[in-house]
Amino acid sequence: MPSTIIRFTVGTVLASALVCALLSTTACSDHRTSAEQAAAQQAEIRGQIVKSVTDPARADQVLGLLKQWETQVAELQKTDAGFTRRLDALNADYAAAKDAFTTLYAERQASDTAFIRQTVELRAELVAATSPAEWEQLAKIRTELRSSAVTPVQGATP
Repeated sequence: MPSTIIRFTVGTVLASALVCALLSTTACSDHRTSAEQAAAQQAEIRGQIVKSVTDPARADQVLGLLKQWETQVAELQKTDAGFTRRLDALNADYAAAKDAFTTLYAERQASDTAFIRQTVELRAELVAATSPAEWEQLAKIRTELRSSAVTPVQGATP
């Protein structure tokens, strides 16, 4: 076990993952719920993909990769919630052993590392599914997203 444990927060991991998320640059109106905003943004993302990726088969492939990324993010969020519950329980236990914390953080680090590997693989698949010109068109969307952390809607379809 390394002497330094790297703790990736959901925000940090999402920021790293956003390079393969393709979000729109349009803002949602304030009167919508966050789920409605996320759904609207997802619809806009999918529209931008279909518009930018000229071959329908490759556009479908990119949409499938986006769905995989959304699933990964949802799993990461569940993992983060579980980690937080377990950490809170350990912290509440005055007699909790140091090894229990070390084990918990090591498990979390392994989960975060797996997420990052999957995200990097998805990015490579996205590059392979797009032409350089299409990738450039989608870059504007990716760049805009770096400042936004949109939660995928559970059960949303591409």
